[in-house]
Amino acid sequence: MSHIDVWLSEERGSYSRRRVVSFGANRPDRPVAGQLRFELDGDVLPDCAPLADAAVVALLFPAMRAGLDLRIHDRVSRRLLINLEEFQAAWRRWRPLDYAHISITADEEVDDSHDGPTMKAVSLFSGGVDSSFTLLRHRGALAGRASCHIAAAVLIHGFDIPLENSDAFAVVRNSARRALESVGVPLVCVRTNWRDVACRNWENEFAAGLAACLHQFAGVAGIGLVGSAEDYAHLHLPWGSNPITNGLLSGGALRIVTDGAGYTRSEKVALIARSPAFRDNLRVCWEGAVTGRNCGHCEKCLRTQLNFLAIGHAPDVAFSERPTPWKLLTLRARSHVQLAYLCEIQETASRQGIEASWRSFLRVSIFVNYVLLKSRQCLARVGWLRAVYRRVKGALRRPKSAGNRVTPKMPEIASQ
Repeated sequence: MSHIDVWLSEERGSYSRRRVVSFGANRPDRPVAGQLRFELDGDVLPDCAPLADAAVVALLFPAMRAGLDLRIHDRVSRRLLINLEEFQAAWRRWRPLDYAHISITADEEVDDSHDGPTMKAVSLFSGGVDSSFTLLRHRGALAGRASCHIAAAVLIHGFDIPLENSDAFAVVRNSARRALESVGVPLVCVRTNWRDVACRNWENEFAAGLAACLHQFAGVAGIGLVGSAEDYAHLHLPWGSNPITNGLLSGGALRIVTDGAGYTRSEKVALIARSPAFRDNLRVCWEGAVTGRNCGHCEKCLRTQLNFLAIGHAPDVAFSERPTPWKLLTLRARSHVQLAYLCEIQETASRQGIEASWRSFLRVSIFVNYVLLKSRQCLARVGWLRAVYRRVKGALRRPKSAGNRVTPKMPEIASQ
């Protein structure tokens, strides 16, 4: 089987690092197929990368899609290579038609040794509910024995905000800095083209991109914190970031930890509401115009405002528009996960003893969305049955030649 060769290079500045992952198929006419860039700037920066774990994680899904092995011309953690066997097994079970099992080899496999302090962490920070909760939880030592010392918060440019939109990212960066300064946590920015070059299915693959960015800080910390979007009672699988496979992206120098899955979204908002700097600089919008601010009327903006209302708190500065009866009645959940979020808001408001008119409108919206989602499911099943019926009907009508029958042959499986 063909393979992909991978090389790493690095440029160091006083307040920046630029790491490049060059990759290409083992063909003499095309030695380099592309490059992944990770540009880091901020007050807390790593020394030279001790391992090439970040490159392996970054290129794992492209290699699985192409069915090509990875050959890393550098040092890789043996712990990561072991973890990725199970990681691939999970995604092959979830998405067998999309991903093949590959092998990964390196010039040198390094035994496990956490270079970074065991309970020192870098935490992903987008300014949203999940990442804000994780940072405040650990900064306030609210995770018990699992509480980490936050060495830096990592903000990524190139994922939800395109690389070419520097103005919107500047707004996000300033908002993040205002929030983080209130708790004394330094901000580090990672600018990367990973989504443009290596990602094809964002919903399946985005956690690998997040982990690749966190692995850049091996040596600075021993843990990379990823805020969980869903609680344990409402896990949706398969989904790119989840408590099952995220930890399998851990290497010997940095462990990936999914944080906050034991809390509902409203419970997370309750902690954020107690911190004015994080509450007023909260950013959750991804559907509106890419401005770095909340549009105030998309599904996620409305839902987050309802989270605040469910705990008896007004979502003041972060949102320019407020939920109106018409907005609530026309609020559309695109999945059962989003519907579950709305139901959780009603349950939280009931426990808090919140009696307000918005709850009646939300109750109607939940019912309407439940009916719509069930209808879509039924239509999808009918469409699938019709497709199967047409295929079987066509096969039955196909003329058979007794003299030229060919014994069906199972398709060959490419050697792994």
